[in-house]
Amino acid sequence: MTEQNSIAQIVNDPFSRFGKIFMIFIQSLIILSLITFSLETLPNLSTLTRQILDLIEVAVVVIFSIEYLLRIA
Repeated sequence: MTEQNSIAQIVNDPFSRFGKIFMIFIQSLIILSLITFSLETLPNLSTLTRQILDLIEVAVVVIFSIEYLLRIA
């Protein structure tokens, strides 16, 4: 099995062991993204809190982008 096939199996097969872990990880990131988006709408957040939420948002977008590129590949 080539490396490309093993990556495709992890990304596209939710029934394999690593596929399940990957699926749970992505779903957890979706929930984290929703929570951070909701928290950003609260008034009177400190600057530090806003910076942390922005950092989380950037990290999640980078991971989602990598996942998307893996699915294309």
